[in-house]
Amino acid sequence: MPGILTGAIMIFIFGITDFLVSLILVTTSNQTLPVLLFGSLRGGVSPLLAAAGGVYIVISFIVVLAITRLRTLDEFLHRST
Repeated sequence: MPGILTGAIMIFIFGITDFLVSLILVTTSNQTLPVLLFGSLRGGVSPLLAAAGGVYIVISFIVVLAITRLRTLDEFLHRST
């Protein structure tokens, strides 16, 4: 359990750092999606923001699930009997 908590804290710190760097380096003609979503929050939560957040969550879930499945498959194929 301490490893999961440590990993979660590290991912949070890395995510905040990446967002802040994007926020500093953004121009009016070149915006990343997180910066665009952050700027849109001032006007209130819209369905577009909810959909974009949902897509982020679904993509993250699919990637984690795929990595878990591939790792399990690799362990199954290379197990020693």
